Amino acid sequence: MYIPAVVGNHGRIDKKPRAKNRVYDNYDWLAYQLLKRHFAGGKSISFGIADGADQVFTVHNTSYLLTHGD
Repeated sequence: MYIPAVVGNHGRIDKKPRAKNRVYDNYDWLAYQLLKRHFAGGKSISFGIADGADQVFTVHNTSYLLTHGD
């Protein structure tokens, strides 16, 4: 199972939105990292944690864009 992940505005630590490095000031990103670490020993789950606002991933030769506005 592949789990794509992007951060959103609800997990933001600061009230003011940031354009650069916004993922590292976000509890969503921290939660994704903890889940990735927890499941690291298994081969059936992988995470695609975005370093930006968007994540492009492919399922059965179809590309999708996962994004969350701020």
